Amino acid sequence: MTTQTEPKASVLWISWDDHRRTRSIAEAMEIPLRVLNTRWKSPLLRCPVLAALTSGLLLVHRPKLLMVQNPSVVLAVLAVLLRPLFGYRMVMDAHNEAVEPYVHDAEWMRRLARWLLGKADQVIVTNRWLAELVRQAGGRPLVLPDRIPEPGGSGNPVPLQKSVRHLVLVATYARDEPIETVLAAAGEFPERLVLHVTGNYRRLDRAIREQVAPNVRFTGFLTDADYWGLLQAADGVVDLTAMDHCMVCGAYEALAVGKPALLSDNRATREYFGSGAVYTDNTVVGTMAAIRALLDGMDTLAQAQRELRRLRDRQWWEQAAELAAIAGEPVASGVVTATGASRKTD
Repeated sequence: MTTQTEPKASVLWISWDDHRRTRSIAEAMEIPLRVLNTRWKSPLLRCPVLAALTSGLLLVHRPKLLMVQNPSVVLAVLAVLLRPLFGYRMVMDAHNEAVEPYVHDAEWMRRLARWLLGKADQVIVTNRWLAELVRQAGGRPLVLPDRIPEPGGSGNPVPLQKSVRHLVLVATYARDEPIETVLAAAGEFPERLVLHVTGNYRRLDRAIREQVAPNVRFTGFLTDADYWGLLQAADGVVDLTAMDHCMVCGAYEALAVGKPALLSDNRATREYFGSGAVYTDNTVVGTMAAIRALLDGMDTLAQAQRELRRLRDRQWWEQAAELAAIAGEPVASGVVTATGASRKTD
């Protein structure tokens, strides 16, 4: 179990997954956060252990307000079931999967997700489209996008060949990521770009890895410093998802380093990231057109990103005030760092 600060009696935030969104909000508002973990990987062992740890924390601290991150859906269910016993109010930070199940999309999971949205006293979501889904489920939404991260340190310098453009594909090889589409599209620009693909490339089918174009390079796992160094040295960032209403971590990271982004064209993403990005329908043809637009408009897009970051950063603090009022905590001034960041989608 890792800790952030000593918990206060009135409010406590518990998470079973270490995610930058949760940490950055908790840090900004000085809310005590407990990220619980165990060496057990199997859900049959992991969930009972974490449930016991969660119950122990509630017994010790008796919070008046409990905040939980969903996923984990098991943690959210536990928080609802224990609420009558402890009498706390409950705020759920609902990531996309908690509102619109995509990876675990069985009907019973969708029903469970809707039930949880209606049971929480307040549900934090990243955009107004997810907020409407929360309302339809009988919940009370609060819109708060991710905090734009500050690159951890200056990043490790990464020397890149200057005769071509360099794009970084932020990849976790999850079900919602159209990785093959980007690889195919990037291969059509061998003289203009090099595509650096992050994450554990062994999760990609071997046959696909062996057929990628010569201008595709798999980086493997990167430390935070190496990751930020690569983003800062590159010319643009690519992060795609098939999930609707999903604003991916890589899009915020591109904004953080002032680099143009190539993103999936959903309404929430287009509204928030605006003219600093180009958008694709996730097809090979559409992604090729988006890459071409990105390469041709680098300077204009980069300037738009720098201007947008200042605007979104100021807006975040304004929106955070509503959550701070619910939690009864001050909004701290200063910079939220990206240590412990998750590369997964929101």
